Amino acid sequence: MKRKTNFLIIIFIFLFQSFIFGQSNERNNNIETINTSSCINIMGKVIDEKTGEGVEGVHIILLNIKLSGGGYMFRARSDKNGEFILKKVPTFERNNEYYEIEVDAGCGNIHLKWCKDKIHFRQEYLIKIKPIPGKNVVLAPIKIKRGKIVRGRVRLRENKKIKDFRIYVNLVNKRDYDPLETGWIVHIERDGKFHTDVIPVEEDLLFSIESIIDEEGVRYGNFSKIIRFEKNKEYNDLEFKMPERDNEIRGKIEYYNSGNVEYKRIIELIHCGSQNNQISLTTNKDGYFIVKDFKEGRFKFYIYLLSDNIKESKSFNPFKDKHRLIIKREDKIFIDIKIDVKNNKLKYYVRKKGE
Repeated sequence: MKRKTNFLIIIFIFLFQSFIFGQSNERNNNIETINTSSCINIMGKVIDEKTGEGVEGVHIILLNIKLSGGGYMFRARSDKNGEFILKKVPTFERNNEYYEIEVDAGCGNIHLKWCKDKIHFRQEYLIKIKPIPGKNVVLAPIKIKRGKIVRGRVRLRENKKIKDFRIYVNLVNKRDYDPLETGWIVHIERDGKFHTDVIPVEEDLLFSIESIIDEEGVRYGNFSKIIRFEKNKEYNDLEFKMPERDNEIRGKIEYYNSGNVEYKRIIELIHCGSQNNQISLTTNKDGYFIVKDFKEGRFKFYIYLLSDNIKESKSFNPFKDKHRLIIKREDKIFIDIKIDVKNNKLKYYVRKKGE
């Protein structure tokens, strides 16, 4: 009897394992028999426009903005020969659908960490392709342009020495398929000198010069210039000169009823026609500030009192919608600002020269 029971148990275990194994095989067979006949490979090569050599490390993205939910996305990098392959890319059933290929190839790019000799700049191409089932796609060689390192200097009127400044470089005509474009780095040197990383040629670039301070601590307004660089020309003496606006704002911020809290006093001037044209400066220890040569127009200003304890910091906006500070060319004005910290009140007086 015992032998018969053991025999039945063995048969039961065998049948159970067979069932599990069969389920597993069925599952594996389902994976292996997925229909891949509608998938293709897309191959190509990225080359240096000047030398014809392959470029390593270029970022290739395949996307299709026509598909709902963002569509498919495949990524690849070019190898040491500049070649890349996007594998098992699905094809489309409808004729009006297509893929777009974005080629991202610049040393300033966060993706291209190993760019050799920093000779290529970040740039995007948009290549439309319409894949056909059963037929791989071989793209024509993608030529990457070389960029430039630009050197130059920012100058103030009357040749006043510059203590500090900032430059930002961006494409003027930013493209819809340029999602990562954040501009190019500019390295600041002494006496208003600067040099860029590798930046594009044959593109309209906006150079924005901001946060200019002379050796006396005077702040100056922002200005900008659009430049297109030629690929066969060197740029080692580019010059940006402050426009002759000849206007200025001087002022003083005083506070009282502060409860013995020491505040850092900051005034921020914002041009009403452009949020990008704003000037933020900290007063000296006596509360005085000065800014010169800025774009004329209608301004509003904000005052910030900052302390080491963030809970005690305060901000004030003294202007209503119909009350703006209008500054013209050659205007020279003085703003006297008094703040009652305890009661959260602010008074200000604006005086123009000659009034």
